Formats: sequence, structure tokens, C-alpha cells
Amino acid sequence: MTYRNYLGFISKQEYEKIKKLSVKEHYEYQGHYFGYEELCIYHFPPTVKHTIFEFNPNFKLPKNLQSPFFLDKKSQKYFSPGIGLAEAYLMDKNSLKKIIESKYKLREYEVIELLHIYKTFDWENEIMFYYGYF
Repeated sequence: MTYRNYLGFISKQEYEKIKKLSVKEHYEYQGHYFGYEELCIYHFPPTVKHTIFEFNPNFKLPKNLQSPFFLDKKSQKYFSPGIGLAEAYLMDKNSLKKIIESKYKLREYEVIELLHIYKTFDWENEIMFYYGYF
């Protein structure tokens, strides 16, 4: 299995709705029956989650940049490697800048694309997040 890593975004309005949900409430929010199948952030509806960048397979978000996406501790743990099939972390402007400047296992074209995203992203109205899944 290959691990895939992405940057996505969600509106601040939508994020306010989901950030405190329990694991069971996430199933309901995504239209799945609780416990019926493994839930993954990748399954968020496309009207909610928008993917803007795919990292190369060698990239792994450094621990010092991992800021919990969910405020409910059980939900954050569920959406973490080793528990569920996916992980999700908030990305602010400073975190993205650190990735670009340090070139954490990035290819040259990725640095250029990330720089463009950094400069054009709507930081006022959208929440950027890193997510990965198997």
C-alpha cells in the first residue's frame, strides 16, 4: 500500500461545524452508518473538502508541524496513523512557509507549486489542512 499525502482546504464556516464532532457524529455527518466501514477524512464530501496539492510519496509532515485538526481528542486519535486509515492536521501560513523554506523532502516543482499556493490561498475564509491516507 502506498501512503498518499495532500493539502486540502475547507471553508471556515464548515470547519466550525465539524471540528468538535465525536467519531460517531463524523459517521453521521459523512452519511455513513457508525462502524459499518472504516471512516477516512478522504471520504469527506467534495463539497466540503477540496484537495489543492498532492505531495510526493516520500513526504511526511514533520511532527513539529502537526497541529490537531479535530478538537475532540477521540476524533483526532481516530484520524491518526495506526488507528484509522488517515490522518489530518491543520496547516497555517507559518507551517506552510516552514515546509517551503526547509524543503522537507520536496521536489523542485513541488516547492514552486507550494509557493504559489502560499501566495494565493484565501487565509481569511478558508482552513488549510494536511491529510494522508492508505
